[in-house]
Amino acid sequence: MVLQRRRHHVRLPRTERSVLAALPLTDHSYIFCSTVLRNVVALALALFFVRVYPTQWSSFFEDIVGLLQSASTQSSAPAAALLFFHTIIEISNEIFDQLLKSARDFTQERHVRDGRIRDAIRNSGDAAMMNTAVLRLIEGAVDSVRAAREAGSGANVSPQLEIVHWGLRAFALYIRTYF
Repeated sequence: MVLQRRRHHVRLPRTERSVLAALPLTDHSYIFCSTVLRNVVALALALFFVRVYPTQWSSFFEDIVGLLQSASTQSSAPAAALLFFHTIIEISNEIFDQLLKSARDFTQERHVRDGRIRDAIRNSGDAAMMNTAVLRLIEGAVDSVRAAREAGSGANVSPQLEIVHWGLRAFALYIRTYF
């Protein structure tokens, strides 16, 4: 199945095609495609993370938070924040979620790797850095929603509400995982 909006084509894996076949695609199908793309990129980043952290790329979170700070003044800030949250969620799922881990064959190597990653995140200060970054993003989104509502401008605040929603989910998952 190929989703298209004008000249943009997205080829989805077979597992995604069966799910999408049941969904009615409207004029806003490009939004759905961008959500799928964001989730795929977040999963790819999470899988890359578990392969290279902390041995080859110990500054992963510093670099990601730095990119977020540079994107905060641009129009891509909501998309960057959502990608950050989804990446945190996928990393937490990859190294902590027992349901996901039980669906795979148990290997001692994976068990040791997951423990090493959790310990590295806790001991390096990356957990505190993530905490600060997530709370700042949530606070900024809440402030934007509050300002728009107080001004009565009728501005679209749904991107900020989505940031708050996913930020709280990411916060809850990594607090459980790393603290």
